[in-house]
Amino acid sequence: MADGAEQQNLEEVSLRLAGHTVDVDAVTHRYGVNVAVDAVSLGIQAGEIMALLGPSGCGKTTLLRIIAGFVRQQAGRILVDGRAIDDLPPNRRNIGIVFQSYALFPHMTVAENVAYGLKARGRPNLEVRERVAKMIDVVRLGGMADRLPRQLSGGQQQRVALARVLAVEPSVLLLDEPFSALDKSLRLDMQIEIKRLQREFGLTAILVTHDQDEAMSVADRIAVMNKGRIEQCDTPATVYDRPASLFVSGFIGSMNQFPGTVDAISNGIARVSLDDGGSLQASTLAALQVGDRVVLAVRPEQLALHDSAVQDSVPVRHRFALPIGPQTIHEFETGQGRYIKVIEPRTGAPRQSESTIWLSLRPGAIVATFPMPIERL
Repeated sequence: MADGAEQQNLEEVSLRLAGHTVDVDAVTHRYGVNVAVDAVSLGIQAGEIMALLGPSGCGKTTLLRIIAGFVRQQAGRILVDGRAIDDLPPNRRNIGIVFQSYALFPHMTVAENVAYGLKARGRPNLEVRERVAKMIDVVRLGGMADRLPRQLSGGQQQRVALARVLAVEPSVLLLDEPFSALDKSLRLDMQIEIKRLQREFGLTAILVTHDQDEAMSVADRIAVMNKGRIEQCDTPATVYDRPASLFVSGFIGSMNQFPGTVDAISNGIARVSLDDGGSLQASTLAALQVGDRVVLAVRPEQLALHDSAVQDSVPVRHRFALPIGPQTIHEFETGQGRYIKVIEPRTGAPRQSESTIWLSLRPGAIVATFPMPIERL
């Protein structure tokens, strides 16, 4: 818990660092004949963290650079608080950026790095000193003002980069894969720190990442991008539990895919005869008909294991088990050579390799049903 002095600093800083809305309005950008961002529209609420998540080349970094002003889009607008900023150069957009590489000046102390942006804006010396001292305390680097970057850990350097950005009171904070250079434990610490600062200041932040766990833990909403488009934008829980497309279901977390044919539909429940043998039943909101070719997308934790056949199950062969903390991850192989992952508590009965097991859906399992992609028909 913050002590009285730190809490006062946070309150004083937060008075001036209020969240601002950001709207991406039908933005398109091409590199030659390649479309990097394809008519993307996205509304970011004041005071929320939006994660742009997707594989390499999906357009997330290009979109971030367009918002920052480093790239000028060929169509569409960027608006902050309803006002277009497309004609403003980067230094006049009042947008703060934290880079993957920290980008600290190696010959400057912590205090000098934090003060750099303020001095570049011509702030009075007294204001600079007071502001720098407050920001160093806010990011919990008290006593380190005179250290050089090489005397700091990676996590401490990232805190300096954050303090330098926050010191200039940005309207929007952009985070360009800021944790990828950190080891796992430091990455978690910095994710918590980002969340703390963002909540305390009410900042609007946009995080670019390819790390699904990072997006799920830090962001208020996630925009999943693929081939320059947004396939789904929603809360982490909704994106995980209710993926809007087969791509999203396969990209977010681990997902098993069972292709098959709809045998029957009753009261919103579809019974699917699986290509791998057996059958499964799943509730569906999709407009399906008997005979449709579909793919059932099932999370590993939504499957139950049985030593003998049960109604609506699929036979598989056990390949191996991988104990991880309190859980065991099993890998199975279907008759058609498809690999299936199942997660169960580590207290579950040991499974013999090459033994036959039947998989069924756990009661209340959330299963996404998608039309079979054309290339698989």
